[in-house]
Amino acid sequence: GTILYSCAESSEKFLDALWVAVRYFSIQLNEKLKDSDLESREIKAKQCAEVAGSLDYYAFYEDFLNCYER
Repeated sequence: GTILYSCAESSEKFLDALWVAVRYFSIQLNEKLKDSDLESREIKAKQCAEVAGSLDYYAFYEDFLNCYER
C-alpha cells in the first residue's frame, strides 16, 4: 500500500466526514445531480475536511467529491 491522501485524524472523524458527503450526495440525487455546481462541491469538501479534523484533509475530499472544473 501506497497512501495517496490522508483522510482524517481518526476513524471516527473519517466516518463523520463520510456521513456529511453521503448526505450531500443524497440531496444532489434528489435534485437530479447538478454536475455543474462546482462551488457547492468545493464547499462540501471543505466541510468534510473540517469534520475530519482539519483542512489538511481537503485534498482527499476534493477528489472524493470530484471538485474539478470541466
